[in-house]
Amino acid sequence: MYVNKEMSMMALDVIGRIAFGFDFKAMQGSGLVPHAERFMQEMTNAFAYIPFWYLLPTPGNNSMRKAMEVMTAKAQEVLSVRRKQLEEDKDVEGYPDLLQVLLQPDSLTGQYLSDETIIANSIFFMVAGHESTSTCLSWTTYLLSHHPEVQKKGQAEVDELLKNIENPTIDDYMKLKYVEMIIKEGLRLYPPAPFNVRCASEDTVLGGYTIPKNTFIFMPVKEIQRLDTAFTNPNAFEPERWLQEKSMKKGSFLPFNIGTHNCIGQKFAMLEMRIVMAMLLKNYEFLPVKEYKPEFSIHFMSPKRSIEVYIKRRQKQD
Repeated sequence: MYVNKEMSMMALDVIGRIAFGFDFKAMQGSGLVPHAERFMQEMTNAFAYIPFWYLLPTPGNNSMRKAMEVMTAKAQEVLSVRRKQLEEDKDVEGYPDLLQVLLQPDSLTGQYLSDETIIANSIFFMVAGHESTSTCLSWTTYLLSHHPEVQKKGQAEVDELLKNIENPTIDDYMKLKYVEMIIKEGLRLYPPAPFNVRCASEDTVLGGYTIPKNTFIFMPVKEIQRLDTAFTNPNAFEPERWLQEKSMKKGSFLPFNIGTHNCIGQKFAMLEMRIVMAMLLKNYEFLPVKEYKPEFSIHFMSPKRSIEVYIKRRQKQD
């Protein structure tokens, strides 16, 4: 099974319902996923940091413009539907989601955001909120398929803690500590964003090298998270290492960035991945496709070709 394709559609539907109260119907084949993936790929293209690169008629830029047209049209549709719901005083799922918050006036100034600002923020949350999650889940299922002992421990925890619970709550899922360790180890080995970017605010000397003001600095997240100075046996998939998380070096784990620019969706993403992984471990077994060898693109740690994993339904647990 090509797991990253399925994960991508699932994650897009989740972010649509939770953040926007809207069904994108990605799992039903709405065709939105390829445009969302293209948008994120070009956003994480290192060439995009070259001044005026976006103006060149490259194949990537041309496809990006097409993706933007589709994504903007979908965002406008979602915005129109939500405005009508609010005018009719209808709550969506009974809680204020992201889009409803964006539509509210500022508590200090009373001013409203422009449609252009709302649409731009919606597109970013929609795309970034699904691509990173689906990439992590895809690589984690691949890792589990090659580490059956880890998979069995995760299944045992889910079977024990969610046994006889027909509709688990967030509190129930938060008890799955080993599942969380599996996800964190997947994030460490295959971080969805392969690099972070910063701009030097002043002339700086780092490691004997002079970095002029306004220079873009690329931080290789994948390499940082596999340093043997920070992790023992750094290239191994060992979820148990997270039992010692408090003793880990600060800045050695950066999948969601760090500091004031930390990912705003980190907690949501971790909860979503915990729930999805628990459901998968409860119902399925992952087996390796021996002929499949992972190859990476430079975009969001996406594979050059689809991640392949055999998926087998588990026997019903007593």
